[in-house]
Amino acid sequence: MKTIKNVKQNIVNILDELLNIQRLAPVVFMIKRGDFIIRVRPDWGYNNPMGLSYPRDKKMVVMQRANIAGNPVFYGVLSDYNDHLENARYIAVAESSELLREKKDGEELFTFGRWQTIRPIVALTFISDETYPSIKDGIIGKFREAYLKKSALSEEQKMLMRELNKEFTKQVPRGAESEYYTTAMLCYKLMYERTIEGQSIDAIVYPSVQTQGQAGLNIAIHPDVADNSLMLDRVLEAKLHVKGMNAYLENCKCMDGKFNKVC
Repeated sequence: MKTIKNVKQNIVNILDELLNIQRLAPVVFMIKRGDFIIRVRPDWGYNNPMGLSYPRDKKMVVMQRANIAGNPVFYGVLSDYNDHLENARYIAVAESSELLREKKDGEELFTFGRWQTIRPIVALTFISDETYPSIKDGIIGKFREAYLKKSALSEEQKMLMRELNKEFTKQVPRGAESEYYTTAMLCYKLMYERTIEGQSIDAIVYPSVQTQGQAGLNIAIHPDVADNSLMLDRVLEAKLHVKGMNAYLENCKCMDGKFNKVC
């Protein structure tokens, strides 16, 4: 009988084979200097950028969709429209709220960090023709169009991209984090062990399952890249109100990147 360890090793072997002979066909793109990335943390009272960045205690890092246990990444959100970051806040809350996930009434406190890129970030995505096809515009639409322009794709590449798309967009219930293993290990290998034409891969971008791909995309950034390429620009303390099918976010306190109140 196969053990969990054997299954994981088989996944690693398959990923190594796929990456070594370049059978995958992700879309590679550049997040330009000056763009914004939103990251949310539960509760209020943060007073330094490190508290709103990725977790520093590796022992506390569990496996998620784009990281293996013990290896943190900077999780954030790219808005469909850089001038309308409420879209990114919507995704961040949908991904983080216990009330929304459990469909319970109540209030939750969140602190949003608006991080600005001070250096370009090289990212890639496994969005394919089957990634939320009903969404025609926004970032997903642009990446799907870029993927479809890859005219030289083989049938094997198309099949592999569709299978990986299923992994990046599948619902994973709380407590079943081991189901993230394929995408988590893939992201680890890409950001830590691989390059594209000699260029390091800084980040992986993928749709929000909680919002069904709407309003923007999640991003996982290598921690060293986050330290050197992102600057905390604005901080917002907000309160989420949930009652039945209705929910709204109350903006309570706005601060600059040094935590001085500005509104």
